[in-house]
Amino acid sequence: MKLTSEYLLESLNPSPEHERLRNCLVNFAIRLGCSIKCNKLSDDKFPDVLRITPNRRYLFLGDAKVSENETARREETVEKIKGYIKEFVEISSRKGIRGKIAIATDNIDAAYDWSNKLTILTTIAGLRGFFGELPEFVVLKIDNNTFIVQSSN
Repeated sequence: MKLTSEYLLESLNPSPEHERLRNCLVNFAIRLGCSIKCNKLSDDKFPDVLRITPNRRYLFLGDAKVSENETARREETVEKIKGYIKEFVEISSRKGIRGKIAIATDNIDAAYDWSNKLTILTTIAGLRGFFGELPEFVVLKIDNNTFIVQSSN
């Protein structure tokens, strides 16, 4: 089991696998029309991928999670994602922006764990779809080692 200091070091020097997953999210966001890169949600929140459409009406928030060490069952990881979701909800309600939250991971079981966890976290945070519907997260298989968990609305 890794120590917190080891995770902090990894966050400063992401693994090649983490970068591969992050690049997958960047490409996914661009395909959705989110061509403008944003640097951060707030002073202390830096998701791996944060992009917006040119008309600034649709925001994409994505985070890469290597299943070896960043899972939906790891409290520190979940707390970080919870913070991103909270900011996302505040921005979307304050500015009337719609968007998508996504996580890329390298393991199918981890992807379904994230799907369940994101559904719970976004529901608790008050995230709703365009017509007021509750969030639902689905797993999109990109290849045998890449899965994107994304909000369906």
